[in-house]
Amino acid sequence: MNDPKEYTLFGETLRLARVKLGLPSVRSMAEAIGVKYDQVFSWEAGTKFPLEEVLPKIAEVYKLDLVEITAVYKSSKGVRERYKNVRKNPLSRKSRAIDVVEVSGSVVAEISSVTKGYLPLKNAYGAYKGGNRYKKW
Repeated sequence: MNDPKEYTLFGETLRLARVKLGLPSVRSMAEAIGVKYDQVFSWEAGTKFPLEEVLPKIAEVYKLDLVEITAVYKSSKGVRERYKNVRKNPLSRKSRAIDVVEVSGSVVAEISSVTKGYLPLKNAYGAYKGGNRYKKW
């Protein structure tokens, strides 16, 4: 979950809005919204989402457009739910990999463009197999 995923867009939007307002503290935002600071922290980290009923208060406190923040919220939450379903689905690994590509296609495309020309992952894994980190490819 520490990887940057499309479902962290909502949290990143909140974090950037808070910084833009000049408020370095998550606690100050939490107090203004009326929730615990760890909730706001997990929203900004992208690990959890607020209840939809709280969005108007979030938009007011973060000085964001309610329509825009709701759209980002629904998009991020939808991607997160699809990603979780793929992880729980008892399909074969090959089928699961195809589903993951569909869920976060843009992330996979970006990774593929960066790693073009490098060894495939299964060959890279072979270098560490058996505990020998320095084994030749």
